[in-house]
Amino acid sequence: MTQMETKYSETLDDSYDEDDSHYYRAPFSESAIKTSPSEIFWSQTISPTLERRMDKNVYKDGRYCLIENTLNDESLQYINELEFAWGMKRGTLNLDTRSNVFCLSAKFGALWENYKWILLPEDHILDCYYTAATKDQDFPDIGEGPYKYRLVAHPDMKSVAIHRQTTFPDKGSECLKPEHFMFSIFPFKNLGTLTSHVHPKFAICHVAARTHPLTTLLMFEFTRSDRDVLLAPIIRCIKIVAIWSPPLDGMCSDSKYKAFCKTAIDPSNTCSETSDRTANCRLRPHMSDNRLIKKWGYVYVEEEDGAVRLQQKEDAPHLLTANKLRIFEKQINARQPVKKKWKAIQSWRSSISGNPEEEGQVGDSFDDNDTC
Repeated sequence: MTQMETKYSETLDDSYDEDDSHYYRAPFSESAIKTSPSEIFWSQTISPTLERRMDKNVYKDGRYCLIENTLNDESLQYINELEFAWGMKRGTLNLDTRSNVFCLSAKFGALWENYKWILLPEDHILDCYYTAATKDQDFPDIGEGPYKYRLVAHPDMKSVAIHRQTTFPDKGSECLKPEHFMFSIFPFKNLGTLTSHVHPKFAICHVAARTHPLTTLLMFEFTRSDRDVLLAPIIRCIKIVAIWSPPLDGMCSDSKYKAFCKTAIDPSNTCSETSDRTANCRLRPHMSDNRLIKKWGYVYVEEEDGAVRLQQKEDAPHLLTANKLRIFEKQINARQPVKKKWKAIQSWRSSISGNPEEEGQVGDSFDDNDTC
């Protein structure tokens, strides 16, 4: 595991790069799992800038699969975790942070997207988050990574073998040999812990999303010996996420919820990961609100009476607002004289054709008192 720890101990520069704003995110219909291996590599779901930062700072000698620890530039893909964990539409959450991205080979990337394995944080980290969440304490600072994880595999991986590279010969000195790899089969107990820079708070959300409800969790077929080692920590992840994201019913009278609603929201930073409090009363806007914020440029504003509502930005003249619709409807009101309407139509036709003689020919047969 020494080689893995070395490669994941580096840090990344998370500074904003203007090149990211022009990057195209592939929609869910273009998911890597539904394409060929070559298309998987070219249809990355993170920005090229983040990819360059990862290659520069994390993988000094290239890109290594987290599971197999092998280098293969042609078959690696970056996996974004949190959109799956939160059940959001793909591309609506900014996950371009080093704490939520890691490398996988094409094989294990496909298994990941099909919910065949999860990364389970260590027990002491889960205890830290659970204590803070249940007692409404400050969000715990667990220190800088790398962090250790346990691989929990679905029974569908019984036919999958892992050949993890443990020895790295000098480049050009010798070919790879069987003794350079460790062989592991389901349930991969001899694999030990995996070391990654992925932050446990993302992993906890992901574990809860992929093992809840209980029927899904039971499909992992835990043995009696695994119940305390694996099953109990997974249930703790589910409890933590349930505390982090409670239902909003009945929260309107809560003082913390009111205070949170009055907090100004920056639409460009609504998905920031820099939360310093345990989110017991975290606001989760309705999907319609999300669409207004993301697509139509709406923002939350506070009224004089303290109420909070959505309002469209004034500096968005290209957007079709409700007020603009009312003005347009008034201009084309059906009770206006038909002759007046036809004159407007003929005026438009003459401006297009350049023939002023056509103007008024059709509308002259109508009386001023004619209506629709």
